Amino acid sequence: MLERETRDTTYWLYGLIAVSLINIVFDYSIADRSIKNTDYASLSSFQDTFGLVYGIFYFGSFVIVARWIYLAAKVNRDAGIEGLNYSPLSCLWWFAVPVMNLWKPYFAMKEHYLARLQCSSFPSVNAKTTFRLWWASFLAFGVLANSSYSRTFTSGEVVTTITNSALFSIASGIALILSSLALIKIMRQFSEGEE
Repeated sequence: MLERETRDTTYWLYGLIAVSLINIVFDYSIADRSIKNTDYASLSSFQDTFGLVYGIFYFGSFVIVARWIYLAAKVNRDAGIEGLNYSPLSCLWWFAVPVMNLWKPYFAMKEHYLARLQCSSFPSVNAKTTFRLWWASFLAFGVLANSSYSRTFTSGEVVTTITNSALFSIASGIALILSSLALIKIMRQFSEGEE
């Protein structure tokens, strides 16, 4: 069940991790050059071009992961598991409901994960930690990415603003990588039906 989809989604997430690492290196270079007051235009223009590749992996990963989450919930429903509170479609639309998207997607994934493993609670501290890491780093990514993109040049200190924006972008990239790695582990355990 879901072996091919899990494999494909995992490959896509590894691609996202790779482009995130490259983006972190670029952001670090920009922050480092800004601190030294050197011209960062050449790095910035290359990063703009690289941004297209990053954008494809970034937005594509949301589509691919959403498809996997839907199919995972559908596998449980099709297996006749009773007592599930989250339908395959509701597992996705909770991500789009403001405020509720802070916890409902976590509980939906947790419910289907535990149902697949045929447990009423996490089978180990490791599984619980992986789930918490996935969700905490996913939320941290959202906050940090928003902070990175909302930096403005109103202070008049362009160098400081560029450095701060790059540092927020680095932190959001690290959070995205942690979230992706934890999700890969969750998907594999779900697909195998065991921890």
